[in-house]
Amino acid sequence: MYELIAKLTLIGSTCGMGLILFRKIPALVLLPEYPEEPFSLKGLPFEFKEKIKDLGFVKSFSSEKFLQKLLLKFKFLALKTDKLTSKWIITLRSRSIERKNNLSNNYWDEVKKERSTKKEKKIIVK
Repeated sequence: MYELIAKLTLIGSTCGMGLILFRKIPALVLLPEYPEEPFSLKGLPFEFKEKIKDLGFVKSFSSEKFLQKLLLKFKFLALKTDKLTSKWIITLRSRSIERKNNLSNNYWDEVKKERSTKKEKKIIVK
Protein backbone atom coordinates (compact mmCIF):
# COMPACT_ATOMS: atom_id res chain seq x y z
CA MET A 1 0.00 0.00 0.00
CA TYR A 2 2.79 2.44 0.98
CA GLU A 3 4.76 1.48 -2.09
CA LEU A 4 1.77 2.30 -4.33
CA ILE A 5 1.35 5.71 -2.69
CA ALA A 6 5.07 6.44 -3.15
CA LYS A 7 4.95 5.44 -6.84
CA LEU A 8 1.85 7.60 -7.46
CA THR A 9 3.51 10.56 -5.76
CA LEU A 10 6.66 10.11 -7.87
CA ILE A 11 4.67 9.87 -11.10
CA GLY A 12 2.49 12.87 -10.20
CA SER A 13 5.43 15.12 -9.25
CA THR A 14 7.33 14.14 -12.41
CA CYS A 15 4.28 14.96 -14.56
CA GLY A 16 3.90 18.31 -12.75
CA MET A 17 7.55 19.25 -13.37
CA GLY A 18 7.19 18.25 -17.02
CA LEU A 19 4.06 20.39 -17.39
CA ILE A 20 5.78 23.42 -15.84
CA LEU A 21 8.82 22.95 -18.10
CA PHE A 22 6.58 22.56 -21.19
CA ARG A 23 4.80 25.83 -20.38
CA LYS A 24 8.08 27.73 -19.76
CA ILE A 25 10.01 26.58 -22.85
CA PRO A 26 8.68 29.41 -25.09
CA ALA A 27 9.73 32.04 -22.53
CA LEU A 28 13.16 30.44 -22.15
CA VAL A 29 13.69 30.42 -25.94
CA LEU A 30 13.02 34.19 -26.13
CA LEU A 31 15.72 35.00 -23.57
CA PRO A 32 19.02 36.25 -24.98
CA GLU A 33 21.95 33.89 -24.84
CA TYR A 34 24.16 36.31 -22.85
CA PRO A 35 23.05 39.20 -20.68
CA GLU A 36 23.35 42.57 -22.38
CA GLU A 37 25.16 44.21 -19.48
CA PRO A 38 27.26 42.51 -16.85
CA PHE A 39 25.84 41.81 -13.46
CA SER A 40 25.98 44.88 -11.25
CA LEU A 41 25.07 45.53 -7.69
CA LYS A 42 22.89 48.45 -8.63
CA GLY A 43 19.58 48.27 -6.95
CA LEU A 44 17.45 50.08 -4.44
CA PRO A 45 19.61 49.38 -1.38
CA PHE A 46 22.79 50.44 -3.20
CA GLU A 47 21.20 53.58 -4.66
CA PHE A 48 19.96 54.47 -1.18
CA LYS A 49 23.47 53.99 0.18
CA GLU A 50 24.92 56.28 -2.50
CA LYS A 51 22.35 59.00 -1.73
CA ILE A 52 23.17 58.81 1.97
CA LYS A 53 26.90 59.15 1.19
CA ASP A 54 26.16 62.40 -0.68
CA LEU A 55 24.79 64.05 2.48
CA GLY A 56 27.13 66.63 4.07
CA PHE A 57 27.46 65.28 7.58
CA VAL A 58 27.91 61.71 6.37
CA LYS A 59 30.86 62.57 4.10
CA SER A 60 33.10 63.12 7.10
CA PHE A 61 31.93 59.90 8.75
CA SER A 62 34.63 57.29 9.18
CA SER A 63 33.53 53.76 9.87
CA GLU A 64 36.95 52.89 11.31
CA LYS A 65 36.75 55.69 13.90
CA PHE A 66 33.22 54.63 14.76
CA LEU A 67 34.36 51.03 15.20
CA GLN A 68 37.29 52.15 17.37
CA LYS A 69 34.98 54.16 19.62
CA LEU A 70 32.50 51.32 19.84
CA LEU A 71 35.20 48.80 20.76
CA LEU A 72 36.62 51.20 23.34
CA LYS A 73 33.19 51.51 24.96
CA PHE A 74 32.86 47.73 25.07
CA LYS A 75 36.32 47.52 26.61
CA PHE A 76 35.40 50.02 29.34
CA LEU A 77 32.17 48.17 30.00
CA ALA A 78 34.05 44.90 30.32
CA LEU A 79 36.56 46.47 32.70
CA LYS A 80 33.79 47.93 34.85
CA THR A 81 31.99 44.61 35.08
CA ASP A 82 35.29 42.89 35.87
CA LYS A 83 35.93 45.33 38.71
CA LEU A 84 32.41 44.87 40.06
CA THR A 85 32.62 41.09 39.96
CA SER A 86 36.00 41.15 41.67
CA LYS A 87 34.49 43.29 44.48
CA TRP A 88 31.65 40.78 44.82
CA ILE A 89 34.12 37.89 44.98
CA ILE A 90 36.15 39.66 47.67
CA THR A 91 33.06 40.33 49.80
CA LEU A 92 31.86 36.75 49.41
CA ARG A 93 35.27 35.39 50.40
CA SER A 94 35.44 37.66 53.44
CA ARG A 95 31.92 36.60 54.50
CA SER A 96 32.80 32.94 54.16
CA ILE A 97 36.00 33.42 56.18
CA GLU A 98 34.06 35.27 58.90
CA ARG A 99 31.43 32.54 59.02
CA LYS A 100 34.11 29.88 59.16
CA ASN A 101 35.91 31.65 62.00
CA ASN A 102 32.70 32.24 63.92
CA LEU A 103 31.65 28.67 63.40
CA SER A 104 34.97 27.22 64.53
CA ASN A 105 35.29 29.50 67.56
CA ASN A 106 31.77 29.32 68.92
CA TYR A 107 30.58 25.98 67.65
CA TRP A 108 31.73 23.78 70.51
CA ASP A 109 30.68 26.33 73.11
CA GLU A 110 27.18 26.41 71.66
CA VAL A 111 27.02 22.62 71.53
CA LYS A 112 28.05 22.39 75.20
CA LYS A 113 25.44 24.97 76.19
CA GLU A 114 22.71 23.14 74.32
CA ARG A 115 23.64 19.81 75.94
CA SER A 116 23.74 21.32 79.38
CA THR A 117 20.36 23.02 78.94
CA LYS A 118 18.85 19.77 77.67
CA LYS A 119 20.20 17.89 80.70
CA GLU A 120 18.82 20.56 83.04
CA LYS A 121 15.41 20.38 81.37
CA LYS A 122 15.35 16.59 81.74
CA ILE A 123 16.26 16.82 85.36
CA ILE A 124 13.60 19.45 86.05
CA VAL A 125 10.90 17.51 84.20
CA LYS A 126 11.55 14.26 86.09
